[in-house]
Amino acid sequence: MEMLQQRLASLLPAVAESSPVERYLDEAKHRFQLQQSETGLLFRVQNGAGPRPRPEDTVVITYETRSADGRTELPQLSRTSVRVKVSDLMPGLVEALQMMPLAAEAQLVIPPHLSFGSGAWPDGVEENAPLIMRVRLEDIVPATDS
Repeated sequence: MEMLQQRLASLLPAVAESSPVERYLDEAKHRFQLQQSETGLLFRVQNGAGPRPRPEDTVVITYETRSADGRTELPQLSRTSVRVKVSDLMPGLVEALQMMPLAAEAQLVIPPHLSFGSGAWPDGVEENAPLIMRVRLEDIVPATDS
């Protein structure tokens, strides 16, 4: 019993030192049964088959973004059938798209360091907060080798 108490006590400082964002991500990972990449991106990819885009490819995607509360829509970070080069997107979305086969859908929780980080955050978006995204990969236009 004493050994268990010592072990629990040794864990308390680590729990106490975790930031609100880390606690949020940990809870979201378990609540929504998401996987976590080495960078901290939380994701669940469903459906789809075939090729996956590379950073130099152009994709057609539809995505909806919500704030960390899961209810507040962020229309400034939502698009329908937008055509964009993968590498021009925020790092968390670049990472997620490379995991997604054509026609896949993904649920993402993007930590702040994989969205806008220490850069400028769009108006109406809470700074240094995770973003919740639903993404559908509609098409991949491979980059031409020159």
